[in-house]
Amino acid sequence: MRRRSLFAALVAGGTVGLAGCTLGGGGTVGKGDVVELDAGRVTLGALDVQSSFVDDTAAPPTVHGERGVGYVVLACDCREYGAPANDLPFAVELAGERVADAADALVSGAGDGRPRIAFPVPAGDALDSRRSTESGNASDSWAVVVTDAEGRERRYGFDDGLRRQLSAPPAWRVTVDPPDAMPDAGTTRAWATASNTGDVPGRLAAVLAHDAAEDLYWRHEFDVDANGESTFGYRFACLCGDRDELALTLDWGRDSWRGTVPVDT
Repeated sequence: MRRRSLFAALVAGGTVGLAGCTLGGGGTVGKGDVVELDAGRVTLGALDVQSSFVDDTAAPPTVHGERGVGYVVLACDCREYGAPANDLPFAVELAGERVADAADALVSGAGDGRPRIAFPVPAGDALDSRRSTESGNASDSWAVVVTDAEGRERRYGFDDGLRRQLSAPPAWRVTVDPPDAMPDAGTTRAWATASNTGDVPGRLAAVLAHDAAEDLYWRHEFDVDANGESTFGYRFACLCGDRDELALTLDWGRDSWRGTVPVDT
């Protein structure tokens, strides 16, 4: 379970031991590298692609996901960065053209100074349409571009796996097995299964919530191989002594499930 973030900005929190090296010139960057930005130092983390993404900077959190869109996600250590996460000078390029920047960014986990920044970009059929008007090998030139304090651009290139996920994204089917009943004070589980019928592995973010407390939610990211499935049991709580039933919602951005569970009194 994650509570909503109360932080609108990432404030520097003292000296932090950073992995990797501080880069003095332009060129390429990657996981573990430290870049000097106008508002402080940032360590770059892993780069991946998701089919949906949870922005938890407001309550309730919002799950983003739609057909023709992939989410390029960059993990960062921003504990020595003194500005809001969505002011980070990052952008995503495809075939030399900017397709997403800070204005488009979604943020998760900003409160602990180690956010994950997501950029919505074209994927699948939408990417094919873009190729037809630009270049036949556009999928081979993806990169996150970081502009440092000196105005130099450093490129964090996509590997083959990430490019494949954007060219032919995973296809998802989600089913939910709710509990038979909810105790009036205690916890139970709702089981959700994400099936990936596509030809590449993928990650799908989803949030479980109920109508007894707007500020509570339970999240999970399903990592599923091609033609595979993953099942997760959301264990959730409710003080339900004053109600006969509880309305549940599982939202994975592209679609959602809603159901009602009786409360045992």
